[in-house]
Amino acid sequence: MALVVPYILLWKVPIFTNYVAALLPVSAAVHYLNFQDKNQIVWLAVIGAGLALLPLSRLDFTVETEKNDASKLILSAAVLLAASVFCTGFYDFLPLFFTAEAAILAVVYKKLSVPRLLSSVYGALLFFALSEYRLFFISGAEITVGQFYSVPLFYEAGMLNLEFLLFKLFLPICGIAALYCVTVEKALKNIAASIFGFLAFNLLYLLLVARNEELVPTLSNKALITNLAFVLYLYFRKRQMKAPAKIFLALTVFRFILGNLILFNPLWEPSWKANLTFVELLWGYGFPIMLLCFVVLKQKAPSAFQVNLAAFLFLVLVSFITTYLLFGTLRLNHIRATQAAIFIYSVVWLLTGVAELLLSLKIKLLTKPAFVLIYVVVAKVFLYDVSFLQDLWRVACLLGLAGSLLGIGHCHAKYFKEEKRTS
Repeated sequence: MALVVPYILLWKVPIFTNYVAALLPVSAAVHYLNFQDKNQIVWLAVIGAGLALLPLSRLDFTVETEKNDASKLILSAAVLLAASVFCTGFYDFLPLFFTAEAAILAVVYKKLSVPRLLSSVYGALLFFALSEYRLFFISGAEITVGQFYSVPLFYEAGMLNLEFLLFKLFLPICGIAALYCVTVEKALKNIAASIFGFLAFNLLYLLLVARNEELVPTLSNKALITNLAFVLYLYFRKRQMKAPAKIFLALTVFRFILGNLILFNPLWEPSWKANLTFVELLWGYGFPIMLLCFVVLKQKAPSAFQVNLAAFLFLVLVSFITTYLLFGTLRLNHIRATQAAIFIYSVVWLLTGVAELLLSLKIKLLTKPAFVLIYVVVAKVFLYDVSFLQDLWRVACLLGLAGSLLGIGHCHAKYFKEEKRTS
């Protein structure tokens, strides 16, 4: 305290800022090593940060040298405050502190475009990631791989208490959102958006999934992770944020293929697992597939791959729903095909092809997958259905197929005729 008066008198010395910026954090460290008094270190850091910021009132920010001096003093104050939080042992507050510090330094950088200030924002985000290493590691493993093997990582790590949700997820999310709003750097915006999506993803997961009574999430909850990733991908894609959009798209594709189509596929699901319910079917397969189809339909010029993929996945969903309604399960070893079921599959697939053909009036690329499906139905009827069905069912199947093909041919010929006239 005796050095405060000489400290203020030295404000007019130009080289002063170089010394104070380096000596203030060192003095705080020496005080901590000598006394290790948590209460004193907090007050010392706050006073030191205030003294470091006071000379800013005398600096002219239009002068490059004084602008650099100001940046040194600001960084000194930031280091002091960070050290005080770290030395006191309040580790739960570190994520909140670093996100708030990154946002504040980003605001200062808009006024003082000094490179070291921009670097300090990246440094604050790096320290934030280090302070949240457990969350990033455990949630990353849980979201990608751990969920498939029913490992209750979140439960074992004790991430369900209110303090964790508040100080390591909710409030840091607010700090990252503030950083995204105030920063003018495109790279920082992408990083902030990616971190925001990841933290929001974890917060929603913990609130909606990990609060249930079972230590291992159910299939519906596992499907929730994939659906959340897909929704976040669509959000970032709409905001034209390519980097975070690619991250959540990769997560969505990885989980849907490895989880829904391979490990959790109900067609060859082991007998020791519970039966797939109709709600789980709609939530795990119906929601992402229908959302994908809707996105493809809303695009002005979708690619052939997107259209073909959406058409194939929609056919898979229709087949799953039809199978479940007919047999009450999707396990192949529990399904016993009947004559009515064989006929119903042909009708449903044919109606699906006709629906895709009608949609091809809006999306031309749907014409090919629609006719491919219709040709598959025709081949199925003549090569399999007719030989398997008895007399009455055989007549009904052939008559229905003939009438459908005549209607499709008439409408298709009329459509191309009108298109030729308009061209």
